[in-house]
Amino acid sequence: MSNYHYSDLEVAPSKAPEVFLRDAPERAPEVVPHSAPEPLPYYYNQNKDDGATPSIPPKEKARVCGVKRRTFWVILGVALAIIIAAVAGGVAGALISRNGSSEGSSDQSTEADPSSDGSPSSTAPPPFLTTSGPLTTEPATTSTQSLSTTTVTLARTTLIRDCPSADGSLYDASYEDNEPLVFRKFCTAGLRHVLNGVDLINQPEQSLNDCINACVDYNIRNRTDIATGDNQPCNAVCWRSNEQLSNINQIPGQCFGYTTLNNSMGFQVTDEPLCDSAAWINQRDL
Repeated sequence: MSNYHYSDLEVAPSKAPEVFLRDAPERAPEVVPHSAPEPLPYYYNQNKDDGATPSIPPKEKARVCGVKRRTFWVILGVALAIIIAAVAGGVAGALISRNGSSEGSSDQSTEADPSSDGSPSSTAPPPFLTTSGPLTTEPATTSTQSLSTTTVTLARTTLIRDCPSADGSLYDASYEDNEPLVFRKFCTAGLRHVLNGVDLINQPEQSLNDCINACVDYNIRNRTDIATGDNQPCNAVCWRSNEQLSNINQIPGQCFGYTTLNNSMGFQVTDEPLCDSAAWINQRDL
């Protein structure tokens, strides 16, 4: 107590936090854990002094297909240039190839052209031997018709033609000691081939009579095969005369022997100005 008669300073009871003993931990203050806030990233700018405001990170540049825009456009331009060059090269190569093929075809056509005179070189007959003196003929026929012959002198041979005066006349071709083979002549006319017929004779002769004789010789040589049906008989001929010499298909003096249809209806005769023809009228097996 103070000795003074008035109030003096007093010591109030302590209200400080109490200290708890270790043997009573439940009375100790509870510590609540908490997470600290994440620190903000700091970008250091070495060009600025320490203590300056941190710099803002640079904005990322735009990209196309994972690469920078400028790089993308450069790559695209190079690719387009390569594609255009490839297309142009292909077109140029195709044009060059087509022009080369056209020139090759033109050269072949030029080489295949016949000579300027219009005569076919591939079908021209071999040269004849020019003979002088009288023509040896077969014995006189049974026809009483008066015949006249014309001598036609060509560049390589001399042809003897008895048409048109011999039209319809008969010619006897001798056959050993047997009955002759009789042929009827048709001037500037042709006789049709049988179906699938072929030319049994294709050779130059000086006259229609010589062409008939060549046909008869063929029948004699092949008479066995003809009799058995293994070969066709030569019963018609076409001898190319001096008619239509301007025709490129004309082959003066060429003799063709073949098989024509011969029945009770007669022969099938056609107009053929390039030929003097003859048909075997007494046809039989030899």
